[in-house]
Amino acid sequence: MSQYNESHIIGEIQKGNKKAFKVFYLKYYAQFRSFADNFELSSDILDDIVQEAFIKYWERYDQFSSVEMIKGFLYSTIRNQSINHIKHRLVKLKHVDTKLKEVNSHEFFLDKIIKEEVHTELYEEIEKLGNKAKQVLYLSLQGLKNDEIASQLEIGAETVKTHKKRAYKILRSRLKDIRMIVSFLNI
Repeated sequence: MSQYNESHIIGEIQKGNKKAFKVFYLKYYAQFRSFADNFELSSDILDDIVQEAFIKYWERYDQFSSVEMIKGFLYSTIRNQSINHIKHRLVKLKHVDTKLKEVNSHEFFLDKIIKEEVHTELYEEIEKLGNKAKQVLYLSLQGLKNDEIASQLEIGAETVKTHKKRAYKILRSRLKDIRMIVSFLNI
């Protein structure tokens, strides 16, 4: 493309001519895609970054009066987007590394075992309660409020409170050994 043709195309792009933009895009895409390869990201990500850079240019087409200005903008945009992608990837890797260390720790392992054992024991004891008390507790554990439980079970709100109070009293006495173990382990 000669200097005259480039100037003409840039002039047409400044007027919002989409066909001129397409000609410019097709001429320079490979060059900018090749530049993006230097950032060693996946091919799909680099394709997206380059296309996004051209889109950003198109959103501001009237602000650039020369090929040099456009190229400078595209190079900077591609570099900045690539760096942001790399930073994001490093943050994710750091997060994964931190999570792996946490999950691999002995404390995490013991904590999860204890929680699972307590959870199992609690639900076994709830199953031994009377039918209404059991229903009330399960609905409560799902996050429902007393009036919502009363409505769902077609009983009064005071009856819900009574079932909860009795159930908690029974569970406290049946689970006192677990409470002592958990409080001891939390020291």
